[in-house]
Amino acid sequence: LPLFSGLLFCADCGQKLYFCRGKSVSKNQENYICSSYRRRTVTCTAHYIRSVVIEEVVKSNLKQTMAHIHANEQIFFQEVLKGDQQARKRQAESKQKELHSAQKRIAELDAIFPQLYEDMVSGRINSDRFDKLSSTYEDEQTRLKQQVADATQEIQSELDVNTYLRELRKFVRKHINFDTLTPELLHEMIDKIIVYQDKRIEIHYKYGLGDLGNLIEKMA
Repeated sequence: LPLFSGLLFCADCGQKLYFCRGKSVSKNQENYICSSYRRRTVTCTAHYIRSVVIEEVVKSNLKQTMAHIHANEQIFFQEVLKGDQQARKRQAESKQKELHSAQKRIAELDAIFPQLYEDMVSGRINSDRFDKLSSTYEDEQTRLKQQVADATQEIQSELDVNTYLRELRKFVRKHINFDTLTPELLHEMIDKIIVYQDKRIEIHYKYGLGDLGNLIEKMA
């Protein structure tokens, strides 16, 4: 897979950028372009950026970011906690609403199954119709149960601020002296990268780091 697979997004249309390479394309010319432009699904420009360019920019920014976190751990995490608690609380509340909605629908489906069986027995629906409806409802219930499990885990993660900060600290200490960008490093630290037509890029970090540039400037 390309190094930045799933991380690059167009600043104008919001779609992912695709990796482009070919037999006649040198390593130095491998690039990413907007998927909307490539497929012509919507009107958008190429947002062309060479792979080596974005690698250099992201590597430099990531090194700076991890160095600041490592050198100013206590201050950094205090600032993150101060600015991020309310945002994480709102996210958890939103997930809680999704969780309640899914749980309510699961309960409704539990009530539907016996009624569906009675409808078949009484002849109100035939066995084929019963099988199709049962299969549809069972699939929905399976999906909802997985959604409930995922939402529950995400809510706990959103609220357990200290846990995710410990994980960040551990990861930064392990990779502080990295020399090469890897998918593991990128996907652990970065949520997404926005690419503009003029080749500016905007890096959004994970761990609720918010506007990392302002935070680093404030600590400097």
